[in-house]
Amino acid sequence: MNELLVILSSTYFLTVILLLHGLLKLKKCKCNSLYKVSVIVPARNEENNIDDCVKHLINQDYPDFEIIIVNDRSEDRTELFARKYSQKFDNIHLINIKDIPSEFSPKKFAIKSGIEASNGEIILTTDADCRPPKTWISSITKHFDKKISLVIGFSPVLLKKNSSSILSGILYIDSLSLAGVSAGSISLNFPLTCSGRNLAYRKNIFFEVHGFEGIEKAISGDDDLLLHKIAKIEKFNIRYATEKESRVPSFIDFNFSKFFSQRIRPVSYTHLRAHETSLHLVCRLLLE
Repeated sequence: MNELLVILSSTYFLTVILLLHGLLKLKKCKCNSLYKVSVIVPARNEENNIDDCVKHLINQDYPDFEIIIVNDRSEDRTELFARKYSQKFDNIHLINIKDIPSEFSPKKFAIKSGIEASNGEIILTTDADCRPPKTWISSITKHFDKKISLVIGFSPVLLKKNSSSILSGILYIDSLSLAGVSAGSISLNFPLTCSGRNLAYRKNIFFEVHGFEGIEKAISGDDDLLLHKIAKIEKFNIRYATEKESRVPSFIDFNFSKFFSQRIRPVSYTHLRAHETSLHLVCRLLLE
Protein backbone atom coordinates (compact mmCIF):
# COMPACT_ATOMS: atom_id res chain seq x y z
CA MET A 1 0.00 0.00 0.00
CA ASN A 2 2.81 2.39 0.92
CA GLU A 3 4.60 1.62 -2.33
CA LEU A 4 1.44 2.39 -4.28
CA LEU A 5 1.08 5.74 -2.49
CA VAL A 6 4.69 6.60 -3.28
CA ILE A 7 4.20 5.74 -6.96
CA LEU A 8 0.98 7.75 -7.22
CA SER A 9 2.45 10.71 -5.33
CA SER A 10 5.57 10.69 -7.47
CA THR A 11 3.51 10.51 -10.65
CA TYR A 12 1.30 13.37 -9.51
CA PHE A 13 4.32 15.50 -8.56
CA LEU A 14 5.96 14.78 -11.90
CA THR A 15 2.74 15.68 -13.68
CA VAL A 16 2.63 19.06 -11.95
CA ILE A 17 6.26 19.75 -12.90
CA LEU A 18 5.59 18.79 -16.52
CA LEU A 19 2.49 21.00 -16.69
CA LEU A 20 4.41 23.94 -15.24
CA HIS A 21 7.09 23.33 -17.86
CA GLY A 22 4.37 23.35 -20.50
CA LEU A 23 2.99 26.66 -19.24
CA LEU A 24 6.42 28.25 -19.58
CA LYS A 25 6.57 27.04 -23.19
CA LEU A 26 3.25 28.58 -24.25
CA LYS A 27 3.52 30.59 -27.43
CA LYS A 28 1.62 33.65 -28.52
CA CYS A 29 0.47 33.95 -32.09
CA LYS A 30 -0.69 37.09 -33.83
CA CYS A 31 -1.82 36.10 -37.29
CA ASN A 32 -3.51 38.73 -39.44
CA SER A 33 -5.87 36.53 -41.44
CA LEU A 34 -9.57 37.34 -41.33
CA TYR A 35 -12.13 34.55 -41.36
CA LYS A 36 -15.87 34.31 -41.57
CA VAL A 37 -16.82 33.35 -37.99
CA SER A 38 -19.91 31.60 -36.66
CA VAL A 39 -20.64 31.82 -32.93
CA ILE A 40 -22.83 28.95 -31.70
CA VAL A 41 -24.82 29.52 -28.50
CA PRO A 42 -26.83 26.48 -27.33
CA ALA A 43 -29.55 27.59 -24.93
CA ARG A 44 -32.11 25.69 -22.88
CA ASN A 45 -34.31 27.62 -20.45
CA GLU A 46 -31.92 30.57 -20.44
CA GLU A 47 -34.37 33.49 -20.28
CA ASN A 48 -32.35 35.01 -17.42
CA ASN A 49 -29.08 34.89 -19.38
CA ILE A 50 -29.61 34.99 -23.12
CA ASP A 51 -30.32 38.74 -23.25
CA ASP A 52 -27.00 39.76 -21.64
CA CYS A 53 -25.07 37.17 -23.62
CA VAL A 54 -26.33 38.42 -26.98
CA LYS A 55 -25.78 42.05 -26.01
CA HIS A 56 -22.11 41.23 -25.42
CA LEU A 57 -21.82 39.26 -28.65
CA ILE A 58 -23.31 41.87 -30.97
CA ASN A 59 -20.74 44.43 -29.78
CA GLN A 60 -17.73 42.42 -30.97
CA ASP A 61 -15.01 44.43 -32.69
CA TYR A 62 -14.61 41.75 -35.39
CA PRO A 63 -15.78 42.67 -38.92
CA ASP A 64 -17.36 39.44 -40.18
CA PHE A 65 -19.31 37.12 -37.91
CA GLU A 66 -22.72 35.62 -37.33
CA ILE A 67 -24.43 34.47 -34.14
CA ILE A 68 -26.50 31.29 -34.16
CA ILE A 69 -28.69 30.80 -31.11
CA VAL A 70 -29.89 27.20 -30.81
CA ASN A 71 -33.00 27.07 -28.66
CA ASP A 72 -33.00 23.56 -27.22
CA ARG A 73 -36.66 22.84 -26.36
CA SER A 74 -36.83 25.70 -23.86
CA GLU A 75 -39.94 25.91 -21.70
CA ASP A 76 -39.45 29.56 -20.74
CA ARG A 77 -39.05 32.77 -22.76
CA THR A 78 -35.66 31.91 -24.28
CA GLU A 79 -37.11 31.64 -27.78
CA LEU A 80 -38.97 34.94 -27.40
CA PHE A 81 -35.82 36.85 -26.44
CA ALA A 82 -33.69 35.14 -29.10
CA ARG A 83 -36.26 35.81 -31.81
CA LYS A 84 -36.31 39.50 -30.87
CA TYR A 85 -32.60 39.75 -31.70
CA SER A 86 -32.81 37.60 -34.85
CA GLN A 87 -35.46 39.96 -36.23
CA LYS A 88 -33.43 43.05 -35.35
CA PHE A 89 -29.97 41.98 -36.56
CA ASP A 90 -29.20 40.35 -39.92
CA ASN A 91 -26.23 38.40 -38.52
CA ILE A 92 -28.21 36.76 -35.71
CA HIS A 93 -30.07 33.54 -36.52
CA LEU A 94 -32.36 31.38 -34.43
CA ILE A 95 -32.69 27.61 -34.63
CA ASN A 96 -35.46 25.89 -32.70
CA ILE A 97 -35.02 22.26 -31.75
CA LYS A 98 -38.18 20.31 -31.05
CA ASP A 99 -36.91 16.74 -30.81
CA ILE A 100 -33.57 15.10 -30.01
CA PRO A 101 -32.53 11.88 -31.80
CA SER A 102 -32.21 9.01 -29.35
CA GLU A 103 -28.52 8.54 -30.14
CA PHE A 104 -27.59 12.16 -29.27
CA SER A 105 -27.13 14.04 -26.03
CA PRO A 106 -29.07 17.35 -26.16
CA LYS A 107 -26.17 19.81 -26.12
CA LYS A 108 -24.15 17.98 -28.76
CA PHE A 109 -27.17 17.85 -31.05
CA ALA A 110 -27.76 21.58 -30.49
CA ILE A 111 -24.16 22.43 -31.39
CA LYS A 112 -24.17 20.06 -34.37
CA SER A 113 -27.38 21.69 -35.65
CA GLY A 114 -25.83 25.13 -35.28
CA ILE A 115 -22.67 24.13 -37.12
CA GLU A 116 -24.63 22.57 -39.99
CA ALA A 117 -26.59 25.80 -40.41
CA SER A 118 -23.52 28.03 -40.14
CA ASN A 119 -21.69 29.94 -42.88
CA GLY A 120 -18.40 30.47 -41.07
CA GLU A 121 -14.96 28.99 -41.62
CA ILE A 122 -14.28 29.19 -37.89
CA ILE A 123 -16.74 27.93 -35.27
CA LEU A 124 -16.75 29.56 -31.83
CA THR A 125 -18.85 28.08 -29.05
CA THR A 126 -19.95 29.65 -25.79
CA ASP A 127 -22.81 29.29 -23.31
CA ALA A 128 -25.76 31.58 -22.63
CA ASP A 129 -24.49 32.41 -19.13
CA CYS A 130 -21.21 33.75 -20.57
CA ARG A 131 -20.33 37.39 -21.21
CA PRO A 132 -17.68 37.56 -23.96
CA PRO A 133 -15.72 40.84 -24.11
CA LYS A 134 -15.90 42.81 -27.35
CA THR A 135 -12.35 41.63 -28.18
CA TRP A 136 -13.18 37.91 -27.88
CA ILE A 137 -13.57 36.94 -31.54
CA SER A 138 -10.68 39.06 -32.79
CA SER A 139 -8.35 37.78 -30.06
CA ILE A 140 -9.19 34.08 -30.58
CA THR A 141 -9.05 34.17 -34.38
CA LYS A 142 -5.55 35.70 -34.34
CA HIS A 143 -4.29 32.29 -33.23
CA PHE A 144 -5.44 30.57 -36.41
CA ASP A 145 -2.54 30.30 -38.81
CA LYS A 146 -2.48 27.66 -41.56
CA LYS A 147 -1.40 24.93 -39.15
CA ILE A 148 -3.83 25.58 -36.29
CA SER A 149 -7.09 23.63 -36.17
CA LEU A 150 -8.42 24.37 -32.68
CA VAL A 151 -7.95 27.18 -30.16
CA ILE A 152 -8.91 27.07 -26.47
CA GLY A 153 -9.50 30.12 -24.29
CA PHE A 154 -9.82 30.74 -20.57
CA SER A 155 -13.35 30.83 -19.17
CA PRO A 156 -13.46 31.62 -15.44
CA VAL A 157 -16.64 30.74 -13.57
CA LEU A 158 -17.84 33.64 -11.43
CA LEU A 159 -20.85 34.28 -9.23
CA LYS A 160 -23.45 36.84 -10.14
CA LYS A 161 -23.61 40.13 -8.27
CA ASN A 162 -24.50 40.21 -4.57
CA SER A 163 -22.97 36.76 -4.06
CA SER A 164 -20.29 35.64 -1.62
CA SER A 165 -16.84 36.97 -2.49
CA ILE A 166 -15.26 33.93 -0.83
CA LEU A 167 -17.20 31.53 -3.04
CA SER A 168 -16.35 33.66 -6.06
CA GLY A 169 -12.67 33.31 -5.20
CA ILE A 170 -12.98 29.54 -4.82
CA LEU A 171 -14.72 29.24 -8.18
CA TYR A 172 -12.11 31.40 -9.87
CA ILE A 173 -9.24 29.34 -8.44
CA ASP A 174 -10.99 26.15 -9.57
CA SER A 175 -11.34 27.58 -13.09
CA LEU A 176 -7.74 28.74 -13.06
CA SER A 177 -6.41 25.32 -12.01
CA LEU A 178 -8.28 23.55 -14.80
CA ALA A 179 -7.09 26.21 -17.25
CA GLY A 180 -3.52 25.58 -16.12
CA VAL A 181 -3.89 21.86 -16.80
CA SER A 182 -5.43 22.63 -20.19
CA ALA A 183 -2.81 25.19 -21.26
CA GLY A 184 0.18 23.26 -19.89
CA SER A 185 -0.82 19.97 -21.47
CA ILE A 186 -1.50 21.61 -24.83
CA SER A 187 1.96 23.14 -24.79
CA LEU A 188 3.36 19.62 -24.24
CA ASN A 189 1.32 18.31 -27.20
CA PHE A 190 -0.81 16.09 -24.94
CA PRO A 191 -4.12 18.03 -24.65
CA LEU A 192 -6.14 17.00 -21.60
CA THR A 193 -9.18 19.20 -21.29
CA CYS A 194 -10.95 22.37 -22.42
CA SER A 195 -14.20 24.24 -21.95
CA GLY A 196 -16.96 24.69 -24.51
CA ARG A 197 -17.59 28.12 -22.99
CA ASN A 198 -14.57 29.39 -24.89
CA LEU A 199 -13.65 27.12 -27.76
CA ALA A 200 -12.89 27.66 -31.45
CA TYR A 201 -12.17 25.27 -34.32
CA ARG A 202 -12.24 25.12 -38.08
CA LYS A 203 -15.58 23.90 -39.40
CA ASN A 204 -13.95 21.65 -42.00
CA ILE A 205 -11.95 19.95 -39.21
CA PHE A 206 -15.16 19.25 -37.29
CA PHE A 207 -16.50 17.38 -40.29
CA GLU A 208 -13.16 15.75 -41.09
CA VAL A 209 -13.16 14.02 -37.67
CA HIS A 210 -16.87 13.22 -38.21
CA GLY A 211 -18.05 15.64 -35.57
CA PHE A 212 -19.44 14.01 -32.47
CA GLU A 213 -19.67 10.58 -34.06
CA GLY A 214 -18.63 7.97 -31.51
CA ILE A 215 -19.17 10.31 -28.56
CA GLU A 216 -22.68 11.51 -29.32
CA LYS A 217 -24.33 9.56 -26.49
CA ALA A 218 -22.11 10.96 -23.72
CA ILE A 219 -24.06 13.52 -21.68
CA SER A 220 -21.16 15.97 -21.86
CA GLY A 221 -18.00 16.02 -23.96
CA ASP A 222 -18.97 18.55 -26.60
CA ASP A 223 -15.66 20.16 -25.69
CA ASP A 224 -12.99 17.83 -24.20
CA LEU A 225 -14.04 14.66 -26.04
CA LEU A 226 -14.06 16.58 -29.33
CA LEU A 227 -10.64 17.95 -28.40
CA HIS A 228 -9.30 14.41 -28.01
CA LYS A 229 -10.74 13.33 -31.36
CA ILE A 230 -8.94 16.20 -33.06
CA ALA A 231 -5.73 15.72 -31.05
CA LYS A 232 -5.44 12.09 -32.20
CA ILE A 233 -4.74 13.27 -35.73
CA GLU A 234 -1.15 14.47 -35.81
CA LYS A 235 -1.59 17.08 -38.53
CA PHE A 236 -4.16 18.99 -36.45
CA ASN A 237 -2.41 21.52 -34.21
CA ILE A 238 -3.96 23.04 -31.09
CA ARG A 239 -3.22 26.29 -29.31
CA TYR A 240 -4.20 27.93 -26.02
CA ALA A 241 -5.06 31.65 -26.04
CA THR A 242 -3.55 33.36 -23.00
CA GLU A 243 -4.48 36.97 -23.75
CA LYS A 244 -6.77 38.79 -21.37
CA GLU A 245 -8.83 39.94 -24.36
CA SER A 246 -9.78 36.32 -25.15
CA ARG A 247 -11.18 35.43 -21.70
CA VAL A 248 -14.89 34.64 -21.49
CA PRO A 249 -16.32 34.79 -17.95
CA SER A 250 -19.34 32.69 -17.05
CA PHE A 251 -21.69 34.10 -14.40
CA ILE A 252 -23.75 31.57 -12.46
CA ASP A 253 -26.11 31.23 -9.52
CA PHE A 254 -24.07 28.94 -7.31
CA ASN A 255 -25.43 25.56 -6.29
CA PHE A 256 -23.09 23.15 -4.47
CA SER A 257 -24.66 19.92 -5.77
CA LYS A 258 -24.72 21.19 -9.35
CA PHE A 259 -21.15 22.45 -9.11
CA PHE A 260 -19.70 19.16 -7.83
CA SER A 261 -21.70 17.05 -10.28
CA GLN A 262 -20.26 19.17 -13.11
CA ARG A 263 -16.73 18.78 -11.78
CA ILE A 264 -16.63 15.04 -11.00
CA ARG A 265 -16.37 13.91 -14.63
CA PRO A 266 -13.89 16.40 -16.07
CA VAL A 267 -11.60 16.44 -13.03
CA SER A 268 -11.52 12.65 -12.74
CA TYR A 269 -10.88 12.25 -16.45
CA THR A 270 -8.25 14.96 -16.41
CA HIS A 271 -6.38 13.31 -13.54
CA LEU A 272 -6.31 10.00 -15.38
CA ARG A 273 -5.06 11.66 -18.54
CA ALA A 274 -2.50 13.62 -16.54
CA HIS A 275 -0.97 10.42 -15.12
CA GLU A 276 -0.98 8.92 -18.61
CA THR A 277 0.74 12.03 -19.99
CA SER A 278 3.47 12.11 -17.35
CA LEU A 279 4.28 8.42 -17.73
CA HIS A 280 4.29 8.70 -21.52
CA LEU A 281 6.65 11.67 -21.42
CA VAL A 282 8.99 9.98 -18.95
CA CYS A 283 9.18 6.88 -21.14
CA ARG A 284 9.80 9.02 -24.21
CA LEU A 285 12.61 10.94 -22.50
CA LEU A 286 14.23 7.69 -21.35
CA LEU A 287 14.05 6.21 -24.83
CA GLU A 288 15.61 9.31 -26.34
